Amino acid sequence: MSSSSSAPPGQRSGEVPNSLKYDNVVGFVWAGFMLLFPPMIVDSDKVLPKRFWAWRYIYFGFGLISAAFFYDVLVQTPSAALLFPFAHVLAAISVGTLFAGFTVPGLSLPMVSYSTTVILYAVSIGVVFSGELLRRTSPEMLAMNQWDHDDGESVVPLEEVSHEHEEAEMPFTLDQDVSTAVVGETGSGKTSMMKLLAYQFPYYSDTAVIAHDTGEDFQAFYEDLGFEVQRIRHEDSDVVWNLFKDADSESDFREVAGAIFGEADGHDPFHRPAKQTFAEMLMYLHLSAKKNNRRHALCHADIVSLLNEGHIALKKALDEFDRLDSGHIDPDKGKGAQNVYQTIKENVDPVFTGDFGDYGEFSLQEYIENPEGRVLIIDSNPTELETLGPMYQLLVDWSIRYAMNASNPTVHILDEIDALPALTQVTNLTARGRKHKARALVGVQTIGQLKDTYSTISGIVGNCPQGVYFGPGDTESTDHSSLAKTHTSVV
Repeated sequence: MSSSSSAPPGQRSGEVPNSLKYDNVVGFVWAGFMLLFPPMIVDSDKVLPKRFWAWRYIYFGFGLISAAFFYDVLVQTPSAALLFPFAHVLAAISVGTLFAGFTVPGLSLPMVSYSTTVILYAVSIGVVFSGELLRRTSPEMLAMNQWDHDDGESVVPLEEVSHEHEEAEMPFTLDQDVSTAVVGETGSGKTSMMKLLAYQFPYYSDTAVIAHDTGEDFQAFYEDLGFEVQRIRHEDSDVVWNLFKDADSESDFREVAGAIFGEADGHDPFHRPAKQTFAEMLMYLHLSAKKNNRRHALCHADIVSLLNEGHIALKKALDEFDRLDSGHIDPDKGKGAQNVYQTIKENVDPVFTGDFGDYGEFSLQEYIENPEGRVLIIDSNPTELETLGPMYQLLVDWSIRYAMNASNPTVHILDEIDALPALTQVTNLTARGRKHKARALVGVQTIGQLKDTYSTISGIVGNCPQGVYFGPGDTESTDHSSLAKTHTSVV
């Protein structure tokens, strides 16, 4: 959805006007409406259709239980089933009737008193909610491990060993608390090994799991383990990220601008001014929405809307705050202003499209601090990375940053990181993750590809004290695995 050009940042078109939204009567009616549809509140970070899909087991339980307790009414009037999705309200009303002196028509069980029936109905509905809470916060993990190992170790099982060092222990084991590199080309078994190692990690209800996935491997893997998987992607996301939920300072907005613009190709005199102006634009949206008490509703659609108004309107907006610099797009300075604005458009427009240009409520920091049995999949498509790479880079980098500051344990499964733009936080994760209860599996196709993205690989693979290497297909991977043998387990 797009913001209206006449609305202040954070004010979405079609939203209830403030004069009505905060009216007591309207507020009361709205609260009653939301009570009928709790997915709108509980799962508000999801896109609308998936809010109700997340409650499918609850609504199934509502229907099954209500059909049993309202059986006689259902036989005579099948349309009564339309009330079953509101069983939480029916249960509350039925309990109230025990004190009000009347009964809920049709609520009955054979040879059971009305009061007992009410209690059984309310308890049954409560069990449905409890079961869903347990499902979301305590995913069933298959704890059995058929290989002998000590606590804190993962096993690398080998079907056949052609050469074994006399001091080697079989099977190979890896320390779960330190970062592990897995190197192998497509089809080598790299992703399967990462899933095997991830399977052996300990998981708790407060363990935040973030996986970068270029297909559906880890989505299916964690769903099979009982987690609720939430995907962030360009289209058809389960949750839509809102960078304004996580960014609120000049340094944050400069980091966003740095990721979006990257480094200039050759000598481009407009690249740096455009990057600086875009950071100022993000700061304006933040300050203006805060000034108008709309900060909570600020979203990516506001970026798209303001940028589409032209460079003169953008300069006028920046001039509303003395601390912001609009000089680079000042039309009085000649054609340079238009060129700077055009450079902003060329870099920003391709990124803020699809779900990345829409209204979102998902916060990376909030998820990592309160995962509640959910797994976050950052789902990138290799064919889109040339234009959307900066957004995926921000998602991975900021998830690492928040993980390193979190009090709860975190797991990062970063497969195919050599396909992403250069990550700024991954070296921090691999070097210091253990200190912050942050586990990491880093998947790379070849060392050569990694060097194409990073000036040095020592901070990434070099900071992983252990690794699994699958028949390296390039000379650099072979050389690296040979050098790593004294420090890592090599297959």
